[in-house]
Amino acid sequence: MARSFKLGNLVGLSFGKNSYSVEFSQDPKRPLVDVCIFTEGTYPFVKGGVSSVIHQIIENHPHLTFGIVHIAWDKKSPAKNLYPELPHIKWVDKILLNDETKHLPSARVKKQDVMNFLKLITKLGKAQRPDIETFYNDYINPDKRKVDFRTIITSENFFSIMMDTFTEYDISLSDLYWLQKEYILLASSLFDHKFPKARVYHSHTNGYAGLAAAMAALQHNRKFVLTEHSLYIRDVMHEIETIFGGEGRGVNSVRKQIWEQWFSIIGKITYAISSQNTYLYDQIADDAKTFGSERQRSIIIPNGIKYEQFEIARKKQEERHPTRFQGKASWKLGFIGRIVPVKGVKDLLLATNILRKNFNQSFEMHLIGPAEEDPKYYKECLELTKKHGLEDIVFFHGPQNVAKFLEDIDLVVMSSHSEALPVVVLEAMAAGVPIISTDVGSVQDILCAPLADDSEGTSVLEAGLVVPPQNPRELAQGIIRLLQDPESYERYKANGPKRVQHSFKIEDIMKKYTGLYLENL
Repeated sequence: MARSFKLGNLVGLSFGKNSYSVEFSQDPKRPLVDVCIFTEGTYPFVKGGVSSVIHQIIENHPHLTFGIVHIAWDKKSPAKNLYPELPHIKWVDKILLNDETKHLPSARVKKQDVMNFLKLITKLGKAQRPDIETFYNDYINPDKRKVDFRTIITSENFFSIMMDTFTEYDISLSDLYWLQKEYILLASSLFDHKFPKARVYHSHTNGYAGLAAAMAALQHNRKFVLTEHSLYIRDVMHEIETIFGGEGRGVNSVRKQIWEQWFSIIGKITYAISSQNTYLYDQIADDAKTFGSERQRSIIIPNGIKYEQFEIARKKQEERHPTRFQGKASWKLGFIGRIVPVKGVKDLLLATNILRKNFNQSFEMHLIGPAEEDPKYYKECLELTKKHGLEDIVFFHGPQNVAKFLEDIDLVVMSSHSEALPVVVLEAMAAGVPIISTDVGSVQDILCAPLADDSEGTSVLEAGLVVPPQNPRELAQGIIRLLQDPESYERYKANGPKRVQHSFKIEDIMKKYTGLYLENL
């Protein structure tokens, strides 16, 4: 456990006509909570967009009690809480996927029992809830299982059947043994777990966290809601293809197929057990159907921000005079985000180099955000900066107060390769700072989509430019185009705050999460 809190008295909850009381479980370290949030490699130990949204949700529901189950890879994973402690977070639990301290049971298992086990596994791919519940309760649920699944998957008969199954592949006995052990260790770490009690379980990703939340819901006969900030299964399938794409035969070919099946089944099980799925925008909800999500159980809840938090930045931006358009001042460009490959920081640096050669005004590029997540990539970014002689115009500042940073930034540049609904775009709009971004996720809609008004009409209030991703030249040309267009620049400045007030105020977004919890508690 990463952190525990002293227990208080029973908490009464009220929302209008609805009122709820909280009971305590028998575990004094992990009392029953209203909402148990499952995370994977994010909150509260890693900063980022997903973590920020989770903290917002908890912070804006002080009358609910929360617990956190954090899925991490191993004991080397981050374990320091990076967010302010909130009194209604009652505990933080941690599950390690690569937990070598787990002791696997050993027992003789009949071949027919193994065959029955495998027959049920094949049914899991169809993602029918009754089959999932039967398999979970018969083999996994610590409170109900008839046979511990680990005694089966570590048995001689199970390994013998695996050998027969993979005879058609070019794989050695040794490779098969270690391949099998990869999954046994993962399964043992994740499945053999008595989950804390909660009145509703809420995962902020599919994959391991989603599967764990689904099992917790089955274990305690409660509901489970899934929030997808991006499509985990699609992302992991792309990663598998990147890693194993060129392998035709042998152990890597087998590993690729098994990993694909593994995550496909995980995704389908998670979707089958969830009572409701939330997505950031319509297109991603539609795309999720490919992996097993049912659109009729999906709702749209976008990210939101505290509009008032950017009031000082907004006022300072309004007071600034556009003298830079007359070439009398230096432009101050800003990047906000983690220094990791998916944020396209190298593209940004290459675009900056192109900009320096083709833009006839002085400028600086300031980057704020953590760099410790991928030290190797950060080092490569520093080397690229030095290689192109950009040290006098490119500055890495590390994590900073975003609202303060936006007070004197002229243009926010987002170079991401992949996003869902990036909070940084909302923050820049709230501060009245124009944005140029790559066309990823819902950015086009956030910046440029018409807004419906009360008279059932629409208004086009663009707040920035969108360019193709992974194209430094297009990014640089887009920056030049915007900085040489005073009319569009000032229009984007004025429109940003209006767009946030219309669709992304945190108060409005949190009402949707409150409704989600009330419906499923």
